[in-house]
Amino acid sequence: MVGLGFERVLLGLILYYVISGTGMSMMIATAGNHLSALPRFLELWGMSALSWVHLFFAFAGSSHIALGISLMSGLVLEENFNRPWMARNLLDFWTRWHMTLTRWVQDYVYQPVVGLTRKPVIGLLLAMLVIGLWHAFSLYYVLWAVWQSLGIVLSRQLKVRLPDGRFAQIGGPLAVLAWLSAARPALDLIGVTF
Repeated sequence: MVGLGFERVLLGLILYYVISGTGMSMMIATAGNHLSALPRFLELWGMSALSWVHLFFAFAGSSHIALGISLMSGLVLEENFNRPWMARNLLDFWTRWHMTLTRWVQDYVYQPVVGLTRKPVIGLLLAMLVIGLWHAFSLYYVLWAVWQSLGIVLSRQLKVRLPDGRFAQIGGPLAVLAWLSAARPALDLIGVTF
């Protein structure tokens, strides 16, 4: 357990300090110089996509550190990520990203609301609202919850129509990142900033 824990801490330090801290920070600064020549929507979209990747490495790194320290102490905690950038659609992404929060919200918000209302869309919207407001209590995150809910509904509709295959393996993760990162410039268009 100590050896496995040490490996997790080491991986976490690399993800957090080397990739997120140094690598992504340099990439974001460099990209910002190039993206500033684009129209504002595209600039924000590109920067938002980089921010999602940066957030993943920072959050996954800190999660690995916490999981590693707990292993070295003899405790086994739940994993918080399950390769979210391999998700084939937005619904799949949200079952892989920050899994401790999303499972809690599923158990204590989504399922009770669906049980009471028999309307999964209302449960979805309230679940995403709780996730958004967990980050910050703001109009941005209220509208972000609506955006993510719309994306999940569209993902469900497209999943029925598109077969799994090569497109889902390659296009799915790109579509997920495109949708996630489009929230920021879309909300900026209506005057709601992060």
